[in-house]
Amino acid sequence: MRVLLEEARLLSRDLAHHRRARLEAVIGRTLDEVDRQVGEMRGGP
Repeated sequence: MRVLLEEARLLSRDLAHHRRARLEAVIGRTLDEVDRQVGEMRGGP
């Protein structure tokens, strides 16, 4: 039983890390796009 609980904890931690990494990537792309659009509105490159 203890082994199963430890495996569940590890899987949960891995899943949380994966979700966080994905979320950070999406946020990064979104911020890049916002920066690009702001630059266009200002008439910059």
